[in-house]
Amino acid sequence: RRVDSATCRNAARVVVLSADMERTLRARPGSASVSITVINNFALPEFEGRREVPPGLAKDTHVFRVLFAGNVGRFQGLQVLIAAANQLSSRGDLQFVFLGDGVARRELAKLAAPAANVAFHGHVSAAEAAAVIATADLCIVSLSTGLYQVAFPSKTMAYLCEGKPLLAIVEAHSELARLIVENGIGIVVGTNDATTLADALRRLLMDRSEVAAMAANAKRVGRDRFSPERVLPAWPALFAEIFSEERHIACR
Repeated sequence: RRVDSATCRNAARVVVLSADMERTLRARPGSASVSITVINNFALPEFEGRREVPPGLAKDTHVFRVLFAGNVGRFQGLQVLIAAANQLSSRGDLQFVFLGDGVARRELAKLAAPAANVAFHGHVSAAEAAAVIATADLCIVSLSTGLYQVAFPSKTMAYLCEGKPLLAIVEAHSELARLIVENGIGIVVGTNDATTLADALRRLLMDRSEVAAMAANAKRVGRDRFSPERVLPAWPALFAEIFSEERHIACR
């Protein structure tokens, strides 16, 4: 922490991904003078071949697919999603897919054993992952309790630019939650509330029109806020601002 704080104090600018992260940094002792800019990530362009859904990941048209793609680690708080899946295990029209790997995968697979509608798949290429995301009806963004203060999952941008509604497992007062609620691009559930999560999924299964409306909003927000064309110009503008400040200091 001392090394990191000293690095931030000596930097011309510290770039963070959210206002939550900015508040966290400013709360550190001795960080009042740190110059901070918020620039979030953007959805990465695809550099690989055409999209193809890998074997075993095709989706039946009648199935509502809830997808988590990325690191299946200890900071994602996915146990609550598994608990909700177990409550909904009798729903043949609902499927939970975990795409990726990580240290928590074995534990989660064990917890999910009673639920026949939960499937785990390992790493795939970026193009294949994009193809699987395109099959999803709802995409998961999750953080363990308190992690929103130091992280903003970049998968959020990939989901939105694909026009996918979000199911965020995160504190309601986080910037991520506010983004979702204010723009109508998904639903937010607390980090330890499996029953509310299961009830929310039941509601969406009953009203697919709500999902369609959130998908349209997601596509718009992804395009208007998180496309490379929107985010990248912030970087040359930041460098120009820094160089202007340095020239001003040098002239003095």
